[in-house]
Amino acid sequence: MENYILIRKAGRRRISLKIDDEGRAVVEAPVWVSKKTVDEFVASNSKFIVRQSERVNLISAEARRLGAYTGDDVARMKKEAREKLEKAVPKFAEALGVRYNRITVRYQKTKWGSCSSAGNLNFNFLLADMPEEVLEAVAAHEVCHLRNMNHGAAFYRDLDKICPWHKAARKWLKEEGSVFHRRYGLYISGGQPD
Repeated sequence: MENYILIRKAGRRRISLKIDDEGRAVVEAPVWVSKKTVDEFVASNSKFIVRQSERVNLISAEARRLGAYTGDDVARMKKEAREKLEKAVPKFAEALGVRYNRITVRYQKTKWGSCSSAGNLNFNFLLADMPEEVLEAVAAHEVCHLRNMNHGAAFYRDLDKICPWHKAARKWLKEEGSVFHRRYGLYISGGQPD
């Protein structure tokens, strides 16, 4: 297999191989290693190269189809989510007569939001690109946990009171939410759109 990118480095002690975001084999080798040795190393790893290149190409195709997030998207979304939540949370906390401690915005693999016993509210930054009613419903849900740390009848009475559209938002999240996780997963796996 002759089709690879070779980078020679003076301080390197051994040969390494990786597949870049475009599915190309990139070999880093010490300056003293012969081209023949590098060719043999690449040939001995040909199955790995083909398998990983196919995987990267599939990820890139999915990234183009879904529109994978970029680093700029993530930075923008974190900022927007914080701004939106800093408006929504106080509004719902006041309506319910509760106090919260801190709002944190970050990526949460399995949750859209959470509430700690110390009154800290955590939210998934992916909410920034969702409809406003969905973000607000998640904010209201976590605010209700400040008074009820479970999902009992009292919790749902509070949620119905301050956010009557929460069931529609929950349905939307079940149907559409996974797409946002997939787009972010493509970003962190390196499958960037062209």
